[in-house]
Amino acid sequence: MASMPIPTVDVLIFSADLSRTLLFKRSSRPVQGVYYSIGGRLFKNEHVRHAAIRKLREETTLRPLEADLAL
Repeated sequence: MASMPIPTVDVLIFSADLSRTLLFKRSSRPVQGVYYSIGGRLFKNEHVRHAAIRKLREETTLRPLEADLAL
């Protein structure tokens, strides 16, 4: 288990014309003030899409529509 990779997901949010992406500014240490994309670890047996939706809901007030979710 010590050498097992930790599966994670990052969520990128683009403008409709794909010319811009939304980044978030961290409010907590250790990298306070740095811009980042949201994301985090997957739960055991969790599908990547479900993890992405969960992290989006946990870290923002955004709620994706099913049609907005790309594979």
